[in-house]
Amino acid sequence: NPNISLIYTIILKNEEVFFILDSQLIEPGEQDETSNVMERYDDPQETMLTALRSRRVLVEDEPYTDDWGTFLTGYAPIYDSNN
Repeated sequence: NPNISLIYTIILKNEEVFFILDSQLIEPGEQDETSNVMERYDDPQETMLTALRSRRVLVEDEPYTDDWGTFLTGYAPIYDSNN
């Protein structure tokens, strides 16, 4: 789906958010700007933190604009039997 982009996985550790997997479809001539494993997510949205803490699926109320564009972001916490 061309309307879905910037899919990544993150974890909450000691109340900080870290990337586990970051993905990007890199077009010819574009630079790879994906995050490294365990790179700190510097500015997590409150909804992201709430989703991680509460283990609930949540969606932002308003679109968010950053260096990569304007997006409506959703969070889907996934856990195994060991959390």
